[in-house]
Amino acid sequence: MISVTSILGGASANTGSGIARRLVLKTGLNIILACNIPKNSPMLEAEAEKMLVQKLIQLGYTRAKAEGSSS
Repeated sequence: MISVTSILGGASANTGSGIARRLVLKTGLNIILACNIPKNSPMLEAEAEKMLVQKLIQLGYTRAKAEGSSS
């Protein structure tokens, strides 16, 4: 079960919660995330999430998904 909590809610609180939830599912790590991404910016949100995953892989916290992998 994934639990997400907003400490200081704002217009973009749901954006950070969504990214954090997906990062937990992708990595299995505990994620603490603070972001200031406008609520209606799905392209910016997707790019930020992609960059975070790449950085976690680069730092050795998680591994790149193997091509052809179903999980």
